[in-house]
Amino acid sequence: MDSETLKQFEEDIRLAINEALKTSSIGPVLTKYGIPDNAVKWEYTLDMSKLQPSGADESQEGQGLLAGIQKPPIKLADCTMVWCQECAPDGTWICI
Repeated sequence: MDSETLKQFEEDIRLAINEALKTSSIGPVLTKYGIPDNAVKWEYTLDMSKLQPSGADESQEGQGLLAGIQKPPIKLADCTMVWCQECAPDGTWICI
């Protein structure tokens, strides 16, 4: 996977996490345990060895992914959860 594709993949994952957080029940859980803003941090990786070849996937991105299967996991990013009042009418948790 080239660096540009990896950056786009990372951004797409971050957007998907933020969308999932908008409808999740994580806020009440954090409040229940007194966990403050910026206290939860996630790290996510892409384990290239878990990707399976697919005869149906002949795209350039797919071929690039398959070429890297023997590589160790790639650290994509860290994600710190923060409360964003301006991000939704009633506020929402987001990952930055």
